[in-house]
Amino acid sequence: MRKKQMHNDLSPVVCLLVSLVLGSAVLAVSGYSPAAAYQAMLVNALGTRSGVLQTLLKASPLMFCGLSAALALRANVFNIGIEGQLYMGAFAGFLAGRYLDGLPPWLHIPLCVLAGALVGALYALIPAGLKRKTGAHEVVTTIMLNYVAALFTSYLSNHSFKAEGMMPQTELVRASARIGRIVSRSQLTWAVVVAVVFLAGAQFFLYHTPKGYELEAVGANAAAAEAGGISVSRLQMQAMLLSGAIAGIGGTMEVLGTHGRFIQDFASGAGYQGVSIAILGGNSPVGVGLASLLFGILQYGGAAMSRTTGVPAEFTEVIQALVVLCVSAPVLVQIQFGKGGERKGERS
Repeated sequence: MRKKQMHNDLSPVVCLLVSLVLGSAVLAVSGYSPAAAYQAMLVNALGTRSGVLQTLLKASPLMFCGLSAALALRANVFNIGIEGQLYMGAFAGFLAGRYLDGLPPWLHIPLCVLAGALVGALYALIPAGLKRKTGAHEVVTTIMLNYVAALFTSYLSNHSFKAEGMMPQTELVRASARIGRIVSRSQLTWAVVVAVVFLAGAQFFLYHTPKGYELEAVGANAAAAEAGGISVSRLQMQAMLLSGAIAGIGGTMEVLGTHGRFIQDFASGAGYQGVSIAILGGNSPVGVGLASLLFGILQYGGAAMSRTTGVPAEFTEVIQALVVLCVSAPVLVQIQFGKGGERKGERS
């Protein structure tokens, strides 16, 4: 068991190293120096005060998305609809932040966050309910609902709630709903601290509460958990609702903090990155935090690397894709063949 646990802990690290080696090969074949490119990426992302702040800014929403995916995956639920839940929750947070007036910040901000969490959870309730009642696979339904949410909020930010100007965005939320900046002359807000608090709370929830143990049991062996008295379908629905709530809170944090308003497609791709981060982090909150920082380094450091070395900025997307490929492929194969082996063992 100890060797197996050590293997599970090392697998993401090995996959990350493999992806970096493959990325080096791509750079070399393209005529660039891998050492110079990686050095520039790390120095720009972590070597200066502004670089660290920008890296944390990029990582903040990914922490929420990664945690959202991890909580669902704990119960063997693939919530691919994080981006849609994030957008719906973010718009609800905007509405509360814009149209609730006369409230002090200590009340206004929590109400906005609550609105985002409720709408995110309700949007996740659709695929969760379909899965429980009809058996519809959540991957299919959540992907379709992503498009619905993106197009719906795009329409709202372009028409009904559009601010003056060419940009597809809403008016600013009220000052009482704004989340302040940690450092002056920086876009980094206290939302990153909220994200870390949520990760810490999730760590305690998963490893020190009965409900967290039930999630672990369902994720390890759903049939055994059902035999032990756990309602797997109900727990999976609860995990989906919790996942949607976290996604909605993440979107609300961006609206109240970094942007101060809802902007069309402001988090494009973040939901899918959240799934990759959850898998890379082993579905643990601590791992999600570290993986989010890695993706933050790749995003900001990669853009800065392009300016200083001439390496195309798209290369960072290649690295992220390689990380996803190296980490996700073994997990998906294990899930598919592991379930088959389990059924085979049950028949024997």
